[in-house]
Amino acid sequence: MSDQPAQLLGQKFCEALDLDFETTFRYQFVWHDSAHALPGFGTRAFGGRYLHVSPELHVTEITSREGTPLGLVLGRAIDADGTLLGERIRLGLSASAPDLASGVEAWVKWLGGRYAVLLDLPGDTPVRRAYHDPLGSFGLVYDPHNRRLATSLLLCLDRDIDPSPNYRLHNDVLADPQLAELLPDFDPDLPPGGFGFGETADRHIRRLLANRYVDLTDFAERRFWPMDEGFAPLSMPDAAEIVVHRLRQMMKPIVTDLSGYFAISGGRDSRMLLAACPDMTGSDLKLYCYANNYITTLDLRVAEELAAQVGQPMLSQVPGDGFRGSFLPRRRRAIPLRHRFAVASGLMHMGDDWWQRGFARKLDAGGVWVRGNFLEIATARWWPRRPGTRDEDMAFALERIRIGLGDAADRARKMEQLRAWANSFSYDHDRHFHDFTYMDLTTAPPQANFHGYNHMFYLPPGSDRLIFRTSMQVHWKSRQRTRFYDEIMRQLDPDMHAIPLARPAAYQSRGTGIGAAEFLEQKISDYHAAKTA
Repeated sequence: MSDQPAQLLGQKFCEALDLDFETTFRYQFVWHDSAHALPGFGTRAFGGRYLHVSPELHVTEITSREGTPLGLVLGRAIDADGTLLGERIRLGLSASAPDLASGVEAWVKWLGGRYAVLLDLPGDTPVRRAYHDPLGSFGLVYDPHNRRLATSLLLCLDRDIDPSPNYRLHNDVLADPQLAELLPDFDPDLPPGGFGFGETADRHIRRLLANRYVDLTDFAERRFWPMDEGFAPLSMPDAAEIVVHRLRQMMKPIVTDLSGYFAISGGRDSRMLLAACPDMTGSDLKLYCYANNYITTLDLRVAEELAAQVGQPMLSQVPGDGFRGSFLPRRRRAIPLRHRFAVASGLMHMGDDWWQRGFARKLDAGGVWVRGNFLEIATARWWPRRPGTRDEDMAFALERIRIGLGDAADRARKMEQLRAWANSFSYDHDRHFHDFTYMDLTTAPPQANFHGYNHMFYLPPGSDRLIFRTSMQVHWKSRQRTRFYDEIMRQLDPDMHAIPLARPAAYQSRGTGIGAAEFLEQKISDYHAAKTA
């Protein structure tokens, strides 16, 4: 181990851009072979190396039944029994059990939330592994050559970026004059962003795919789910009952034990979460909705009805000069926010206009930010409208998994990567191909952005394997036609289910001669009339 380690690249970027390191890398960590003086970060020994952790990132110590340390959970996780992990979790496993590793892995499989699990299991040959949550929403990256692990690219490197041969950074990142001075040259003919198949902006640094772990002894990436997992078909009522139970398990401790914001909208996904909540009276979790474009004004109107349904106030966030406005008095005030987002996310993005227009700055920092992401598994939104041949499925998936695509040669190369992934594990192609492309390939790359949205700790209750497995046991056509969603909502809260959806109302208003907002108000009036009839 070096006595005088080189600065992490994230430190250099923060110094050059006049950013506060601790704030920029809030809720992040890095596991390194050298001890670094990272401003505000704590340091602890782990697995024979140094683990540097943001003071605001929640850490749970995992022990055996005898109290032997087994590892750590970083972030927020809820176990199979619906328990939000606190400062310590004692597993019912002996540290001397020959099947300790498989027993701990079985426990990890059914954790929901947003987290990383680092294991350091005792034995003649220590087992050291890094897992992350079911959808890869925590966004782990690792350096297989120098054997380092981190939450984002600029914490993993203590050298300059060695540009990817397959992707370049997004245009807005490359066009920023202050960032450009810190960046290497990327091939302008490469497609921008959308780093797929575990690639990052650096040719050597890998992003951990969902449902895999990194062996921290040889830094090989291995799949652990599904292996022999059963996906036998279930009836919609039976599957909905399981999903409803798990959603309630997830939401109860979030509502009861955590503080922050619960972002609701006029759509389906956050509605399922809200309907699964226990009584929110006295909760420190605030309902929240915002409007930053026309369609989100419709979302906000429906969210008001949802909040009234559960009898709770809601923070409605709209700039004083309307949804096109900003919470920043001058556009230059957005520059530090753009830089902070880019550095925190590993140069994945500069932040959307919600971030750049200062919405987050008007919210209380800290706590959690609950969103309905990933529950589109219940509506099979990543499936094509019509079944196709395997080649057609592959072509559809290549366009849908959010990767940058260039010329014909680039597309052919990435198609081979997709085929290699598709052939790397066993599953029923006709029933689950598009579910697994969504879970394995689509979700993890953009989740790195949530290291940028770090005013609060992003927490998606839909990141849960039981929810995914059970939803996948319902035929995709029934999910895509929203029949499965309808059944889930009928079991959760039929009255809330009857509240109109924002975007369908806007679509239905076309050709009626009535504006979308007025049409939605008519639908809401009809809902109230039917409720009181």
